[in-house]
Amino acid sequence: NCGGSELDIAAHLEKLERMDIALNYATLIGENSIRSKVMGSADRAPTAEELASMKKFVGEGMKAGAVGMSNGLKYRPAVFAETDEVIELAKVAAQYGGFYATHMRSEGEAVVESVREAIEIGEKAGIPVQISHLKVLSVERWGDSIEMLRLIDEARTRGVDVKADQYPYTASSTGLTVLFPPWALEGDWKGKVNDPALRRKIKDGIIHAMVHERAGDDLNRIRIARYPEDTSLEGKGLREILIEKGIEPTNENAAELIIELSLKGNVSSIYNAISEDDIARIMRHPAVMHGSDGHITETDVGVPHPRCYGTFPRVLGVYVREKGIVTL
Repeated sequence: NCGGSELDIAAHLEKLERMDIALNYATLIGENSIRSKVMGSADRAPTAEELASMKKFVGEGMKAGAVGMSNGLKYRPAVFAETDEVIELAKVAAQYGGFYATHMRSEGEAVVESVREAIEIGEKAGIPVQISHLKVLSVERWGDSIEMLRLIDEARTRGVDVKADQYPYTASSTGLTVLFPPWALEGDWKGKVNDPALRRKIKDGIIHAMVHERAGDDLNRIRIARYPEDTSLEGKGLREILIEKGIEPTNENAAELIIELSLKGNVSSIYNAISEDDIARIMRHPAVMHGSDGHITETDVGVPHPRCYGTFPRVLGVYVREKGIVTL
């Protein structure tokens, strides 16, 4: 649901048919994968030829059996896509009866504006909208779910088909580079952090993201879920790691740690920055359904987010039986 997919949907589905899998399975065609193929990680609008190529990928994917188009506007390279570009691609998916699924541009500081953008894309492209894992991921923005749900209701009243899914946890999970400012991720980001002036700007961006989007005043809100390069760090918070290394647990030092870990390998992290009140408010909404936003995990590998295996038991156990937020 965040923009990544196979580009040859037909071959992908044929492979799964041959495997005779036991699960019901559907796939979206991912804008991030398409943009990466056509434009790399370029931070610019596509040329007319590039846009036509991307639209062709969407159309071919839909004809081959994709149920819609997804993107992750927080992740490169779709983070560099303007709203109009997304609308043009979504129009193609709409022609085949598909829907538009989006990991919005912001789930923290600009989460309300991002809901508006998702609705605008659906309205102008004439396509149903599925907001992936709706949440408020910023301690400073807790309570914004009131306005977000009002916007969804308002859009639905005027005929825009907007829905959302949600997982029942106060923590999210994604890569550590989500803390980097988007401009830093264009092209060779590892080369940029070796430039002292750019490294300073990148660190400032990371600190801003930590304080205002993910961690607030507690560095342990950010925890390492998977880091093959040093598994001893898995399950530990940034503050905890810095103290163990004998480093003062400041935002500045945490930003430096994030850069160093990311340079050595891919880091999956957990961010504890969601409020129970927002979870309950979103869960009660009739246009919201439960969804894990998870992936298949191996036992005893890393410290994965429990949504990967516990989402639906948690809905029933905690939010139906214990808290009565929704009924069975």
